[in-house]
Amino acid sequence: LDPQPDMVYARDVGAAVLASRHSLPLIFEAHEVPQGALERTLFRKVLASPTLQRLVVISRSLETQLRQTFTVPMTLPLVVAHDAADELTVVEGSAPAVHLSKAARGLDVGYVGNLYEGRGVDLVPELARQRPQDLFHIVGGTAEDLAVQRQPETPENLYFHGFVRPADLSRYYS
Repeated sequence: LDPQPDMVYARDVGAAVLASRHSLPLIFEAHEVPQGALERTLFRKVLASPTLQRLVVISRSLETQLRQTFTVPMTLPLVVAHDAADELTVVEGSAPAVHLSKAARGLDVGYVGNLYEGRGVDLVPELARQRPQDLFHIVGGTAEDLAVQRQPETPENLYFHGFVRPADLSRYYS
């Protein structure tokens, strides 16, 4: 790979296996116990990878389930970083997507999260300027944050959607 990344942060087990095959330092974030024979096999490969630096899980319950189901090396640093949620919901199927205007050519690029300094969101307007063929969507932020972010020189291909409840975010991810 050129340029060679310093680290790969993956949530997809296939991408994590690919990174480990390229001997890239890896952090894997798990959101659920892998389902199906193939996904479980790939997850075992990730856990056995010498390049795996850390495992991130989104709840203590998931940590317990993974430790009961798989051999998680005791020497592997494991971090519990709770996933954002404002209510406990069970989702059956997928929520309908929010109809955002799709890029006629290029990519749709999204940022979801807080807009305060240090999060990297300040890089998005510059990226939008450099890539006018792509559409950039920023989801999140308070009214005050949005007032700071929206400037007269905001590129036309950059859209601010404001705060969205975590329970409704899957529609934006789609």
